[in-house]
Amino acid sequence: MNGFHHGGFYRDAAPRTHKAGMKKAAGFTLLELMIVLAILSILVAIALPDLRLMVLKNRVSSSTSEIILALSQARSEAIKRGGFTVLCALDAAGEIDGDSPLTNGWVLLSGTTCKKGPITASTSPLLRHEPLRQLEFCITGACASTPLAATDPAPGSIVFHQLGGVMSAEPVVMVLQPQNCVAGKKDLARRIEINQIGRVRSQAFNCS
Repeated sequence: MNGFHHGGFYRDAAPRTHKAGMKKAAGFTLLELMIVLAILSILVAIALPDLRLMVLKNRVSSSTSEIILALSQARSEAIKRGGFTVLCALDAAGEIDGDSPLTNGWVLLSGTTCKKGPITASTSPLLRHEPLRQLEFCITGACASTPLAATDPAPGSIVFHQLGGVMSAEPVVMVLQPQNCVAGKKDLARRIEINQIGRVRSQAFNCS
């Protein structure tokens, strides 16, 4: 045995050395990088339409919820005050109009008529909502059979009476969908209906 004896132990005369192996660093070639980029481009091209569709669905769903909330508040205020409230559409300039679609925004007023003109302190709106961007709206009795007709005036005023119902001989129907919505897109539009006692329900349907 190599080494010497010292105090009952053997020790090597020369220290042992270990050689650590080194791995050669591996990298990508230019061809491999081009293949990876091509695959990523294909995957993005496939996923992009679905992503856009999901964003549009979320926008329509969120705006539908905001409209239903506004209608519920209008109904609640009419019952609480024992009088009338009216949901009035704003025009593109942000003034009270009552004839524009609700996509320009709306205000909730007490009474039965929309006081056209700029919103001032004397107007005293009970509620105001900002425009709904990149959406189309229709409020008309024809919406039930024709979900979105370009010729419809889309009146933008809904009146609730003190019992919580709407001042209308027929249910008020609204249709909400993205601008330039491609016909047949599944469940991308919303139909909102308010019956005579003021109950609201919504239903998803395909773009027309």
